[in-house]
Amino acid sequence: MLAVLLPVLLALPFVVAAVAGLYVVYAVVRKPAKHSFSSASDVSSAAHSKVVICVGDSLTQATVSGDWLGILRSRFPELSFFNAGVNGDCAYNVAVKARAIRECQPAAVVVLVGTNDAKAEVNGNWGKHSRLYNGLPQEPSYDFFRSSLGSALEILLGRDPAQGPCLAVLTLPMLGESPDHMGNREVVPRYNQALQDVAAAAGKAGDLEVLDLNRALWLRVKELLSTTPALEPPPVEKFMGLMWQGAALHYLLGWSWDSIGRRQGQRVMSDALHLNDTGAAVIAELVGDWLVKAGVA
Repeated sequence: MLAVLLPVLLALPFVVAAVAGLYVVYAVVRKPAKHSFSSASDVSSAAHSKVVICVGDSLTQATVSGDWLGILRSRFPELSFFNAGVNGDCAYNVAVKARAIRECQPAAVVVLVGTNDAKAEVNGNWGKHSRLYNGLPQEPSYDFFRSSLGSALEILLGRDPAQGPCLAVLTLPMLGESPDHMGNREVVPRYNQALQDVAAAAGKAGDLEVLDLNRALWLRVKELLSTTPALEPPPVEKFMGLMWQGAALHYLLGWSWDSIGRRQGQRVMSDALHLNDTGAAVIAELVGDWLVKAGVA
């Protein structure tokens, strides 16, 4: 009997570890359970309330990041928020789905995209990954970001912007919380300037506002650094390992994204790329105040 049980007992820890690992992977790649978006049919159930569609990447999908849409749903229960964020997406992917979003005739659209475009300049392998797994026709680049974002905004505003949705575009957040890192000194400012320029050109014909998320996040970091001991935050180059480590802590042990970030010396991020709950609250405040200003809420 012991001879039969011994191999089972020896294998059990590996089986448990494998199952746990598969569960974490599933939790990261799954679509949001509530109000995910893929086509106009997804919003048909919200015909009697104003629809707000939030489109972007993993910062919006929020399976490895703080859930800012959840905060907005609590603040504005009278609105229907739909999550069109997809892990790894770039500006090109937003342009591809822009027509389907426009056809839903939402009251407002919020665009938060570009981090995956920008981070490819820090590590070229990340660009190859985006092209392979997110269906890009080429690897991300500055020029490809500009042209794709311009196409997305043009489609979302439509030929008659007066009949289109209120549109907000958020600037890119930081790449890690080290202000002296090349990504934050050179790459992100360059992409955010492109975003501002493209949005200014598109906004001449419609209702569009740029919300400066980058500035708001750095201000929040500064506030928190004045009240808590400073640890050296990790560089963005370490985000992949930190992301999976954080996902395991979150989905298996129930850690909050804030707790995961703090253990690495981060204030608004969880893994040097994605935002924690504090960072998500910054987005929710910016977008929520804009919805009120725009008359959507």
